Amino acid sequence: ELNRLAGAAARRACDAESVERLSRVYWYTLEFGVVREGGGIKACGAGLLSSAGELAAMHRAEIRPVDFDRMAREPYDPTTFQAVLYAAESFDALYEALRERLLTWR
Repeated sequence: ELNRLAGAAARRACDAESVERLSRVYWYTLEFGVVREGGGIKACGAGLLSSAGELAAMHRAEIRPVDFDRMAREPYDPTTFQAVLYAAESFDALYEALRERLLTWR
């Protein structure tokens, strides 16, 4: 559902800058999102879950709280392990917040 909503948000984006900001939010949530669970950090993004190296490196990343505005400005490098990750307080919290943001994206 979130991937579908991201695609719809991209179609509604008013300009290239909006698409770029959306791509960064997508990167830091659906690709490299993490959540807090059981006193630790767990991967939920596809990019993390599909890479043993990224999974090991995520424990060395700077973990910041989910902040869509900050994510939208945060550059990323797909050629190296991620130095910054954004953690939601739970998977449900991430899902709900991201869903709402995608539904209203311009």
